[in-house]
Amino acid sequence: MIKKWLKGAIGGRTRTRRWLYLVDVRGELAAESHHLVWRMPGERPRKIPLREVEHILVSRGVSLGSSLFRQCLIEGVGISFLGRYGDFLGGLTPQEDTRRSRRISQYAHRACPRKRLELAKNLVLARIDAMSDRARERGSGVDLDSRKTLIRAVNEACRGIANQCPDLETLRGYEASVTKPYLSLLREEFRHLPLGVRSRRPPRDEVNSLLSYAYAVLSGELRALVQMSGLDPHAGFVHEGSGGRADLVLDLLDILRPGFVDPFLIALVNLKKISRSDFQRDGEGVLLNDEGKRTFFAEWHQWLGRGEESGGWEMLAEYFRELGTSFGKGEAEQLGKMMRSLGTLFAKGGRIGKK
Repeated sequence: MIKKWLKGAIGGRTRTRRWLYLVDVRGELAAESHHLVWRMPGERPRKIPLREVEHILVSRGVSLGSSLFRQCLIEGVGISFLGRYGDFLGGLTPQEDTRRSRRISQYAHRACPRKRLELAKNLVLARIDAMSDRARERGSGVDLDSRKTLIRAVNEACRGIANQCPDLETLRGYEASVTKPYLSLLREEFRHLPLGVRSRRPPRDEVNSLLSYAYAVLSGELRALVQMSGLDPHAGFVHEGSGGRADLVLDLLDILRPGFVDPFLIALVNLKKISRSDFQRDGEGVLLNDEGKRTFFAEWHQWLGRGEESGGWEMLAEYFRELGTSFGKGEAEQLGKMMRSLGTLFAKGGRIGKK
């Protein structure tokens, strides 16, 4: 089954280009002339104009014809390959933004301890803002004491970052001091499936599985946006990993979890669109089964695209275009504002899925 489309933007101007999800399906995707051709056993081939496609996400079971890769590069269509946990395995990237000044500025900000710390502070404060917004929301059934505990941690961390934060290690400590009470609040918001201790590889319960899968899927999509904006996804400011991790993507993903992904998953579980029957045991872990993934992506599409031109995906695409431009100009103050604003992008009337 070919998944529903997402509305995106590319090339500095808005137009309808679609994200194609091929998740745990059996079939072949090939390119003929300027069309994608999808073939499944026993069904008629389906053609999709390549000019309407922005990106393709593929997991197991899909065979890709050799002509597809060349044609996608010509048409500017990226391809990402997802692992069993939704993690990004690798991909095909069309010609990226050639404005070198953006990456040069990004590397310069990362190499300068003072500039890096300032940008890292704004990134962490943006995440704290988003967690604070969750604590102040009404009607979610969360105990008042849990809200107060989180708000108190937020206030203390903000004071510490403003007054006594000389290095990245200290900054990460303030971030961790807010994350712990936020996870306690998050556990209370999932009513029909329990969230245990945070576990990742493997996730040990259904909600942990959903969290890991959704975060991994969004990180792959953010990676594509970062690359299209002309920035290096590996040159982050808060994260500093190894093994080829996309640290800038992780910096931005952390901000989007509380106000972008977590509300989606809470709604998915509490409205019983996902249940225990959508998961399967895999050794010591719990994973979404094929039916669960189909449900996830159908709902994910609606969540991202709701609101048409003012929908979440278009808001994100516009944000990354502006972020790339700000790095190109080397505007330190504007960069700080851009980093800080991401956490509240969906908080006031624009949050995805908010009716």
